[in-house]
Amino acid sequence: MKLDAKRWIILVAGIVACIFQGTAYASSVFAKPLTEFLGTTGGTFAMAFALTIGLMPISMIVGGMVANSSKVRLGVIIGVLLYGLGIFACGLVKSWPAFYFTFGLMMSFGGGLAYAAVMAIVLRWFPDKRGLASGLFVASISAGTIFIAPVAQAIIASQGVRNMFLILGGVSTIVMVLASLILANPPEGYKPEGFVPVKKAEVSGKDYTPLGMLGTVRFWALFLVYACGAFGGLMVTSQLSKIATEMTHITPAVAALFVSVLAISNTCGRFLWGWVSDKIGRMMSLTLMFAITAAAMFALPTFALVQTKLLVAVIAVGLCYGGYLGTFPSLTADSFGAKFIGINYALMFAGVSVASLFGPNIAASVFTNTGSYEKAFVIGGFATLAGLVLCVIVMLSDRAKAAKPAQE
Repeated sequence: MKLDAKRWIILVAGIVACIFQGTAYASSVFAKPLTEFLGTTGGTFAMAFALTIGLMPISMIVGGMVANSSKVRLGVIIGVLLYGLGIFACGLVKSWPAFYFTFGLMMSFGGGLAYAAVMAIVLRWFPDKRGLASGLFVASISAGTIFIAPVAQAIIASQGVRNMFLILGGVSTIVMVLASLILANPPEGYKPEGFVPVKKAEVSGKDYTPLGMLGTVRFWALFLVYACGAFGGLMVTSQLSKIATEMTHITPAVAALFVSVLAISNTCGRFLWGWVSDKIGRMMSLTLMFAITAAAMFALPTFALVQTKLLVAVIAVGLCYGGYLGTFPSLTADSFGAKFIGINYALMFAGVSVASLFGPNIAASVFTNTGSYEKAFVIGGFATLAGLVLCVIVMLSDRAKAAKPAQE
């Protein structure tokens, strides 16, 4: 089989290997029944969600190291096994500390390990279509949420929340392991037929080591941009089911459909914005995403009260949150090279982890204290505005650097 055809098979296998990681993003569907079963507050569950996302960069660094070795397939298999068995084990827990271990630690470590390794593989196979390829791959996680949310809701309604974890965990483990068997790195120095690299303002042309990357101003600026973008998205993603039932006053079943709509938007945003960023540039794409997200977050205090308006805001937030996740892997590779992309993106993804520690918990805390999410939405709006300003600064800096040689 020709390598240019094989890379698409590798991409599909990578998508299937990580598709069940959407379980974490569908967590608002099972937050309430699990909270009722374990007998505590929604804030406690928000901490479990924060652990799952927040600890991922640690295992992603390991995944990045694995991606550079000959054992990359084995590393992915270990990662998906941990993730799938973590879901299964959630159905056996009887306390929050045990749930933190299964949902927080097992799923976080397994998911991060597989995610980083597969991401590095995909980006190496697609040097000519980094935005599209990374967008399609990261879309696999939100795509998983599209069917996981209603399926989980149906199983919970008929068999309870514990059986939902057991069934989902068993199926996901088998599917993800089988897909992982296909994965492999491309030959050293692989380039698609007819591919000629074109120098752009955002592309450094240099492979930065992780330490070298951490020593640049650009990394920290992009890190903050990523954190600001993820803040509002994670706030809405982690709380949407409760927002819909408590503020819009719709049934849990309809709320689960809203979660699916968010997941569909998230999925579409990942490959749509990834493709757009290949055309108009990463920073310009991010600037547009921040403008749309800010408008949606500031509108949500009133939009959340009306079902149709909430739907519009959810779609806008989902498209842009997915866009951040779909654009940043390729932006990281453009800015710091593809050689160490697994580890470098893990460090960049820590911005999402920082956002996960604050966004969901602030939203849960505001609701507990006020009985509404209105103030939380406003906080998310200002965080998004901060990201917009940073985006413009980075974009103008890139353009100034690109213009310098011509002036000289």
